[in-house]
Amino acid sequence: NLIGAPSSALALLKEDENVEPVLGARRAMARGEALKQLRKLDEARSEFARCAKWAQMTTDERLMLRAEAELAEIDWRHGGEAGRSTAIERVRELLADVRSARELRNEWAALEYQLGAALVVAGRRDEAVAILKSALERTDSSYWKMRICNAINAAYYYLGSLHTALTYSELAWTHAVDGGVDSFKPRLLASAAGIRFGLGLFREAAEQGELSASWGRRLGSPFEYEAGLLAAASDLVQIAEFERALAIVREARQSASQDPRSRHTVKSLEIEALALLHIGNYPASKACIDSAYAKLDVIGYDDTLPRLRWHSARLALEAGDFGGAEALLMLALGDLERTQDWEDLPGVQVEMQLLFARSGDKRLDIEQLQRVVEGAESRELCPVQLRGTLALAEASFTARGARADLIPILERGLRLAERCGAREFVWRISYWISRELLATGEVRSSASRMANAVRVLRGVASELTVQNQALYLSTAHAQLLVQGSAAPGPS
Repeated sequence: NLIGAPSSALALLKEDENVEPVLGARRAMARGEALKQLRKLDEARSEFARCAKWAQMTTDERLMLRAEAELAEIDWRHGGEAGRSTAIERVRELLADVRSARELRNEWAALEYQLGAALVVAGRRDEAVAILKSALERTDSSYWKMRICNAINAAYYYLGSLHTALTYSELAWTHAVDGGVDSFKPRLLASAAGIRFGLGLFREAAEQGELSASWGRRLGSPFEYEAGLLAAASDLVQIAEFERALAIVREARQSASQDPRSRHTVKSLEIEALALLHIGNYPASKACIDSAYAKLDVIGYDDTLPRLRWHSARLALEAGDFGGAEALLMLALGDLERTQDWEDLPGVQVEMQLLFARSGDKRLDIEQLQRVVEGAESRELCPVQLRGTLALAEASFTARGARADLIPILERGLRLAERCGAREFVWRISYWISRELLATGEVRSSASRMANAVRVLRGVASELTVQNQALYLSTAHAQLLVQGSAAPGPS
């Protein structure tokens, strides 16, 4: 098992129901670890459950807690909503009942880690941080310090405290190096890539995601391989490298298809849907979303669901189905107001305001959009600032005409997009700034912005396949630019 040869380990560890409990518990643990490496999770779970039962019979609390931690991880990571709920409830019971195990610092910390990590995925991040910090103080194991710091990093990432997340990400890497734990380096790289995504370092994040995938493949870990690929694909969408994103995300899904309960299948469909939405292939994007919904019906609630509803709403908005878009956004908001996701909650709020602008709804609140942009700017939440800036530009001009007082905030968003390499945001924000400048009589500056928008649009389109290029250039926003660039003067 330790040298990554689980099949050989299983050959040596034959099942034997007649073995005495002490040896049986240890054998079941070793078999469970081997089966887990082979992704035979149902069989692994059975072995860990057998180990926990026999270890309890022999009063080997250390081994019993190790087995319970393994059971919890399989349940919360691979068991969908029902498995996650089961893991949270079971670990809470253990932490409450097994008082004497407090002397087993690392085993106890491992259980607290499983509880905290499950709560992170369930969207209860503040609660998770408190539990994980307790575990971090308790353990003296470099391995568990690494895993706990990485989970705290994830919790702070989802809460939008990116610099705090980065601190714990760096601590996790330090503990991995101190403990010689190479097997978790792919996961740590993927986590660090996520933080760089939030800070707008999309190119660096994509490269780190692919490096994480490479480590995962080298170590024979499909989970880490897929996680790295999915992180890279998400980053590539932000810099408008859509074809590369599609290739990577499909590679991840092919790997994840070996596990019918894998969350990575849902995530891969969500990212592919987003890339196709940007390209303008709306039917294919919808097909991905429908497949993801069907997968969620099998595995239960996942924090990808609000994003799927957000993407569905964007498709409805493109089709002019304002009522359908609003209903979907409201469903997404119901979940996101509970989890307080730093990226998706303001993203959906921004989308709602864009819906109001396009539909002529009196609920449009330009000041709210401006607050979202300025709040994201102050917290360095780059994806939120970019989306908010683009929505503010379109909504304000569409609803009220030129607003010269907004040009500085739009210019800051454009500079951020250029610095991040977010090319689609560059040309779309440039277009609206051009419209603002033209309406206020700054014809030369307007023409310069419009020319830059056209240049960047052509660059993005040139990298697409012939079919996708045609779709991209036929999107409503691309057509606005094409028609605007051909206009002879103010209109």
